[in-house]
Amino acid sequence: MSKVKNSKGEFLWLFNFLPEGFNDVWAKTKAQAIKKAKTEFSFPVKEDSFRTCTQKEADDQNRSGWSLFN
Repeated sequence: MSKVKNSKGEFLWLFNFLPEGFNDVWAKTKAQAIKKAKTEFSFPVKEDSFRTCTQKEADDQNRSGWSLFN
């Protein structure tokens, strides 16, 4: 399965926060994704958790996140 990529050539990177939680960012490389996440979010990120994803993986994470609020 192909990895999710936007029109700017950026991949969707899934990652975890410390001690818990998760989110995603768009970036071309893992280093850029980590830097962007550290800038955009006030929670510490778990750097070794960053990974590109397929559309199914992105959908599954979003579904998990939304289930926390319903």
